[in-house]
Amino acid sequence: MGTVAVSTVSGGAGRLPVDVTSFVGRRSQVADVRKLLLGTSRLVTLTGPGGVGKTRLARRVAETVQRAFGDGVRFVELAELREASLLAHRVAERLDLRDQSTRTALDTVIEHLRPRSILLVLDNCEHLVDDCAKLAERITQECPEVRILATSRQLLDVYGETVVPVPPMGTPELAQQKTSPEAMAAYDSVQLFVDRAAAILPGFELTDENCDSVARLCRQLDGIPLAIELAVVWLRALSLQQIEERLSKRYGLLTRGPRSAPERHRTLRALVDWSYDLCSPAEQRVWARASVFAGGFGLTAIEYVGEGDGVASDEVLDVVRSLVEKSILIPDEHDGSMRYRILETLREYGHERLLAAGEYETVRRRHRDWHVRLTEQFRVEWLGPDQEAWAQRLRQEHPNLRIALDTCLAQPGQAAVGLRIVTRLASYWTIGGRLKEACYWLDRALQQAPEPTHERATALWFNAFCRLLLGEAEVGAANLLESAELADRLDFDAAKAWVALLKGVAAMYSGDLDSAVGLLAEARAAFRRVGEMSGELFGLFMLGLTLGVSGERERGLGLLDECLSMSVQRGELFWRGHTLWAIAWVEILHGNVDVAESRGREALEAWRRIGNRGGVAFAVETLSW
Repeated sequence: MGTVAVSTVSGGAGRLPVDVTSFVGRRSQVADVRKLLLGTSRLVTLTGPGGVGKTRLARRVAETVQRAFGDGVRFVELAELREASLLAHRVAERLDLRDQSTRTALDTVIEHLRPRSILLVLDNCEHLVDDCAKLAERITQECPEVRILATSRQLLDVYGETVVPVPPMGTPELAQQKTSPEAMAAYDSVQLFVDRAAAILPGFELTDENCDSVARLCRQLDGIPLAIELAVVWLRALSLQQIEERLSKRYGLLTRGPRSAPERHRTLRALVDWSYDLCSPAEQRVWARASVFAGGFGLTAIEYVGEGDGVASDEVLDVVRSLVEKSILIPDEHDGSMRYRILETLREYGHERLLAAGEYETVRRRHRDWHVRLTEQFRVEWLGPDQEAWAQRLRQEHPNLRIALDTCLAQPGQAAVGLRIVTRLASYWTIGGRLKEACYWLDRALQQAPEPTHERATALWFNAFCRLLLGEAEVGAANLLESAELADRLDFDAAKAWVALLKGVAAMYSGDLDSAVGLLAEARAAFRRVGEMSGELFGLFMLGLTLGVSGERERGLGLLDECLSMSVQRGELFWRGHTLWAIAWVEILHGNVDVAESRGREALEAWRRIGNRGGVAFAVETLSW
């Protein structure tokens, strides 16, 4: 055997690199990782998307724990290593090992590390993940005093590994009210921006005049440290407002990194190219197709949108798992179900790839079709025991619903599909206080779909209902008149019933209680004939309320009790809240305050559970009476 020449661990090529810029934020994460390494975790892997700051965090942690290791810290940079067969040689080199024997480089590394207390930092493992996993597994098995801190966009997936996701830095919410320098300085991303800006423009600080712009920039850049640093460089030539304006073309703007930085860190595109090239063809396709979503998506949605043309339907689940492991998709658990989101930087890159592949319109249509199916499922299931879950789900899907509606209006001949989406969500628009948005979509779609169809008749009466609640009586009356004419022309009984109901509601609002009672009774009977439960509950509620406030207390309360019984039987909360509120109001008018308070509290709770903002306001006002 030859001799092995070993230098001291504290010196040589593998010593811990010195950061030339200050370390900003991440205090809790440094503390958490430090605790793991000094505790029972032999292998800790920092995962996250490119540019999120995994390497800087690893360096910082290593600095804070190096005295706990008798033989110090060794830092092994792997990003520039392309040959997996040279991995052990790279580690040996960073350990200053010179072995002239016939042993393998891995055996030499293991023999050297076995008696030592060392923290080994393996930086940028993602492109050599299988070999890094084998190396880490053998070291942890044979070298009891060695701890490994790895950084990778993908977990190593070996026994004993503790995975610590490194999220983007915290960013301010884009609130409407003006922000303050003191409030914005609490965010790590803003601290980083200001720190780096001050290095470029001495004296730069957060002020009342610039804090809004800095907050928006940090938000637009997803809180990714590399993106922030690349943007700050442009302060030499551009104002904050000019940088904001040009971020819509962020890959063209964020191209100026330090010459000494690794090649992949000199531009944002190079960094994301690196991640993309590490993906399989199927992963690349699903990444690109995921770019059509906004705000997040569930597993079944990406399975529907992501399959096809190179991606089998039963393959999408594994691809999604892999994209999570590669830090392309970020999982978020909500009430026991998993949703996924993609950073805006990665979404834009995927969008470019989707356009380049010529798939954009096809995938956008599949996204629309998925949400058409979702709204139909909502229509069928809404009047049941799952209203809380549905209300929460649709609030999460709201950005995607907007995308789906925009798709309908952007593609010729598809506006009628948009009308179906909007009208199926009638209850959702109501409970969320989004009637103006509903009108916005209805007006656009009605203009593009003038054909005499059931969809148009339905959209017209729903638009009339929204306008009535918004106080736009004249517009509502015109829509209701056209809906009535179209319903007669098409012999569309359900639309006829809704027209009668809304005429009754309008009469009740105007104080014509006698006409209101007749129209509402007619509507209730019509809904029962056509089997439309939502309309029947609406009709019963309005008829009972109208009779109750017009002096016929017993008759009105009888109808409201019937409506309440039907609602409870179905396990739904929307109309239950309306009915309880109506009972409370009738009882207030007749001096039964205790009953009114009890029913009002029940209404408040029912509406609160489904997030009915307008209903909650009604209930609170009634309780105040």
